[in-house]
Amino acid sequence: MKSVKSLLTATLALAALTGNLIAGTCTADFANIKQTIRGFGAATVTSQGTITDTHFNVGFGSGGGTVGLTIARIRIPPSTNSSDWAGEVSNGAKAKSRGAIVIASPWSPPASMKDNNSTIDGYLKTSSYGAYATHLQNFVNYCRNNGCELYGISIQNEPDIDVDYESCHWTADQMRVFCRDQMGIFYTTKVMMPESFQFRKAMSDPTLNDAAARANVDIICGHIYGGGIEAYPLATSNGKELWMTEILNTDTSLSAVIGTAKQIHDCMNVAGFNCYCWWYLKRDYGPVNETGARTKRGCVIAQYARLVRPGSVRVACTANPSPGVFVTAYKNGSKAVIVAVNTSTSTVRQEFKIVGHSVSSLNRWRTSGSEDLATLSAVTVSGGSFTDSLPGQSVTSYFQP
Repeated sequence: MKSVKSLLTATLALAALTGNLIAGTCTADFANIKQTIRGFGAATVTSQGTITDTHFNVGFGSGGGTVGLTIARIRIPPSTNSSDWAGEVSNGAKAKSRGAIVIASPWSPPASMKDNNSTIDGYLKTSSYGAYATHLQNFVNYCRNNGCELYGISIQNEPDIDVDYESCHWTADQMRVFCRDQMGIFYTTKVMMPESFQFRKAMSDPTLNDAAARANVDIICGHIYGGGIEAYPLATSNGKELWMTEILNTDTSLSAVIGTAKQIHDCMNVAGFNCYCWWYLKRDYGPVNETGARTKRGCVIAQYARLVRPGSVRVACTANPSPGVFVTAYKNGSKAVIVAVNTSTSTVRQEFKIVGHSVSSLNRWRTSGSEDLATLSAVTVSGGSFTDSLPGQSVTSYFQP
């Protein structure tokens, strides 16, 4: 026993001396399919200022220097005058022309339809339910006629938060009634709700528990400000996808940027979300900076978005094989993708085991304090296993060529 303790002490001391952490094996089972991934995205709303072709090319491109986003989120202006919709729809069309799908969210119904006659705060009048559904349908038609066919439309952005900008309150039961009585008119555009600021299940449970209302809803969506990253069995058991449609973090430190990778990991692995969408496309703290260059955070998002393309599926994987290391695995068509995030400040020598899939080598990309989606030499996979060093505070993607 004494010799075993001595060996363990020596091993720990060596790990501390070399700066390496002791790792367990990460097993990725490509025969065990989880959720389908619809993509990664960002908002192209006009409130962030002019978004140039360079911003769109970098954000929604798929080649070198790009982020690889495939979902654009636009705003539905609170106006019944279609000329007021042109800017938002133009941005959506530019993203769509680059291969993205487009979703739309209203921050408020038109003021005339609300009980306070304002686009800030207040509630949609019950007597305006039909008019508001028609307003949403008119926006869908306008988008279709202007090169921006919508994939999905939300009923309301963040109906459960108090703010002093464009907004509208809804109760969970109001949403249930509205979905039940009004949203059956959308046949080709997917209906999304409730878009809670914290992915609060209480905002969508009543709709999911009402068969008539549930039938008119395709996607349960929400944001993750301060919480909400958790599984939602009531939604998935009823065949509804889970979309995370907004989050931001203005902190651009390396730890915060790597934290975004950990957040993506949690959204995919813990919550089983089908997509991950950032807030503004164009910001220094977002995927693309003001001048049109990909940011460090954009590189981190690209470690997923450039490889886990729409229609990919997540597969079972040892999520936390080593202290500070978080791993997800995917099948992009017939190709394997593994993304490993090391949130610790120490290098981890990580072993990976691949089952249910045949592969002899994997290409590597890495983002760290000194690397921005850097292309590294390929790793050899022998007998379904390989081992690699994960630098502290880094994201490494392994993928079949």
